Amino acid sequence: MAYYRIRPRWRETGGGLKTPPATEALRVGITVGGVGHIDIYELESPFVEYIRRLNTASGNMKPWRLISAPNAGIFNYTRTSDDKIDIEWYEHGRKPFLNTVAFDGNVVNVTDIRDDLAQVETIDVNRYVPLYGYLERPDLVHQFTAVSKHGRLYKAGNGVTIYVPLLTRAQSALPIEGLEPFPGLPLYVKVVWPSGLILRKSPSVTSERLNVFPAGRQLLITEYRPRGAEVWGKMNGGFVCLCTPTVPDPYSTTWKMETSPPPV
Repeated sequence: MAYYRIRPRWRETGGGLKTPPATEALRVGITVGGVGHIDIYELESPFVEYIRRLNTASGNMKPWRLISAPNAGIFNYTRTSDDKIDIEWYEHGRKPFLNTVAFDGNVVNVTDIRDDLAQVETIDVNRYVPLYGYLERPDLVHQFTAVSKHGRLYKAGNGVTIYVPLLTRAQSALPIEGLEPFPGLPLYVKVVWPSGLILRKSPSVTSERLNVFPAGRQLLITEYRPRGAEVWGKMNGGFVCLCTPTVPDPYSTTWKMETSPPPV
């Protein structure tokens, strides 16, 4: 298994959107030399409530209203019996049709590469409803992103944070050409922040502080732990944050990636 980040790319859409949704359709039914197809299926209510819970945890209902709309990105094939867009599917207790997509800038955990396709880890809807959130498993719960012609990523709407879990009912894949791999491990890096880099007990800025490494110190990273938009590295004795998107200089060491994470 290895972490990759989805590279931002511009998509032509109807309506002249300047920053269209940065969706990447997950493919199933992969065959030798084939790209598979988009899986569209009726989503059971426990998983609907999981998506709703992810997007209402703050008490703000706007993220749920946006993502539950049948033309917002994940329920695009939800229709009434007379083939009209089913705007009120949730209010009337009807099941939506899910088309699973990932979003540019987010992380995926690649389990295998076959031909030009990367098989990625997802949440299996044939099993149980998970409790994963974006902070704990950003490879399984993506933040909705939109992209400009210049490849810059934005939040949905006017800065609305929306979370979308990768729910599938079969092994899914993405084109490998659209993914940027995390630098290979084990990897030596050097601290570049003038103020130094804090070593913590676990991958969180609220975790116990164990040490501070000065600028220029060489560190050996042996494992990655993505946490939301942050990237943490495990080393002997604890964890250091390699990428902190909330600060002007997000990279604390010589570790870098071309692809930026979702906006925070």
